[in-house]
Amino acid sequence: MPIQTLVTRLSGCFLLLFQCLSIASETHHNHSKHDHDEHKHHDHHVHGEAKLTLVMEANILMMELHAPAQDVLGFEGKITSATQENAIKQAERYLAGTDQLFKFEGTHCQSKTVKTNLVNAKHISDVEAEYTFQCEQGQNLKSIGTSLIERFKGIQEIKVQWITESQQGASTLKSNRSTLQIRRD
Repeated sequence: MPIQTLVTRLSGCFLLLFQCLSIASETHHNHSKHDHDEHKHHDHHVHGEAKLTLVMEANILMMELHAPAQDVLGFEGKITSATQENAIKQAERYLAGTDQLFKFEGTHCQSKTVKTNLVNAKHISDVEAEYTFQCEQGQNLKSIGTSLIERFKGIQEIKVQWITESQQGASTLKSNRSTLQIRRD
């Protein structure tokens, strides 16, 4: 299958899964620390909880991360200081460093693209990152470990949903369990 066709199919699957997650999360909005009117135009999120969606087809792994800015940067809202600007730059560097962020067991996966979205011109509410990896033997992927919770102390759990060609699943990662099991032998 040509790579462009594969990427198009994966993008469609990824978008559908993301839309399902977004709809499901609308009923779980928790924003007691902030003025409701200031945030009503933004996606809903729960402080302390990040979402990670994974789609693996053949040897292409796509991941999408969503987390409240408060949990990653230590603030939300308008950027008002050099300290906040520095926090954004540090988070972007860390999120782009896939070798320190993700560990793969069962196959070698090499980062192909990374996109981060931390800044909105008027307001910062959520941190988003998209990753594409080329894996040597995608069917052999056993697990994916992440250092997100260790690095960003505001993230207390990561809700993960994943799809491969042969199975799908959901899991919650926490500080004492930061590895997602995809396949057990």
